Amino acid sequence: MNIKELRKERNLSQQDLADATGISKAKIEKWEVGKGAPKVEDYITLQNFFGINNSDSNEADLELNKDELNKESQLASIASNIKMDYMVALLAEIQEKLDPTKAASVIVSKVQKLSQLDFENKLNRMKA
Repeated sequence: MNIKELRKERNLSQQDLADATGISKAKIEKWEVGKGAPKVEDYITLQNFFGINNSDSNEADLELNKDELNKESQLASIASNIKMDYMVALLAEIQEKLDPTKAASVIVSKVQKLSQLDFENKLNRMKA
């Protein structure tokens, strides 16, 4: 279901749709620019408002899932590049500054500091 297209077909503003459905304008704005998707209860509310039947809904769900998979794939690729860029920069720094015999222990120490949480925080900042 493309909310923006359905809304525009009916000559509704985002505020009109928000008022008619009880869904906040901020949520509608977010969904229309692709930053998230409606939760089940909001999806059902929109489906009822726009008069979309289940067969239309199933087709829309497949399209939404395809779009979400593409976004996830792009994020995974970005995450991989960030991690690789970080490691290359780290290794270059170590090579420049340290005696080769100390390099291995410093590498291990630095990699441990790059926790999963830190990595996820970087991804979340990129999504925003």
